[in-house]
Amino acid sequence: GCGHPVLQGTGGAPVFRVEPECEVTVRSLDVTGGGGFWGGGFHVEVATALIDDCCIYTNSAQQNGGGIWGSDAVSLTIRNSEVYDNHAEMYGGGIYCAGSVCTIESCSFRTNTAGRAGGGPVRRPRGRWCAWRGDGS
Repeated sequence: GCGHPVLQGTGGAPVFRVEPECEVTVRSLDVTGGGGFWGGGFHVEVATALIDDCCIYTNSAQQNGGGIWGSDAVSLTIRNSEVYDNHAEMYGGGIYCAGSVCTIESCSFRTNTAGRAGGGPVRRPRGRWCAWRGDGS
């Protein structure tokens, strides 16, 4: 972890589930141990989320987005964060972002895996756009 307060999931559901039409900011947390069909650490759907100064690690998804899953999110921003050791059975071990506006700033991604493709930072076959700034992959 990064030394932040730890939110430990049970493996049976995402640690954070951001419901449709909500706006959330998550800062300075270690998010670990989450699991779910889509998104182990974060599940963001038709919502706005800012993830800032967080460590997202050892989460898993049965389908896509081991660390973070964003679908049809109005805005998904990951900033100053570390995403590592996450796994998805299908696509996007670190992040899966589809049909969303994703911005990733000054983050590091390492040792994320996926069963089919996109084990690294992001897999977004339907994404509208994704901006990367100052990231180490």
